[in-house]
Amino acid sequence: HVYLRQQKYETALHFLKEDIQNFSSLKNREPLARALYSYGEAMQHTQKISKAIRAYQECIKICKEGHYFPLLLRSYNNLGSLYLSLEDYEQSVKIYQKGLEIALRINAITLKAALLFNQGLIYLKESNYALASRRFLIAKRVLENKKNKIAYDSLLLSKCYQVLANMAQEEKNNMK
Repeated sequence: HVYLRQQKYETALHFLKEDIQNFSSLKNREPLARALYSYGEAMQHTQKISKAIRAYQECIKICKEGHYFPLLLRSYNNLGSLYLSLEDYEQSVKIYQKGLEIALRINAITLKAALLFNQGLIYLKESNYALASRRFLIAKRVLENKKNKIAYDSLLLSKCYQVLANMAQEEKNNMK
């Protein structure tokens, strides 16, 4: 939604509520799923977390039924990130894992790497350095081997390098 991209969240919410209402009666459920996804994003940005969670969950349900996999993966990623921000690491890992399973099935390389990276962040916060480094290394390898990278791939790859370098430096400092 244009207002969402302009960070005019209250205006976006007004139009997204209308969109959700209008799209609810359509036989093709994809526009409704997209409106719910955007509504979840707007709610997330305005710190209305429980409403964002409900919007993403409804979007996920519609995406599963309609096999709208790219949007389903993005919804899992955003929902997992919401739980990560709430420090509900267990729920966040589960959600990322669901998305990862779908990403593997449909060969969504960028989202696979993003979900692995996000799982790595959780394990890092939990001080599970072995699992964290494994996730970051797999994400890095996935992105390095991807042909026709988009800008987000390069950004995510640089984040992998940075986190791995920070982890190595931390390990080195702890050995002193």
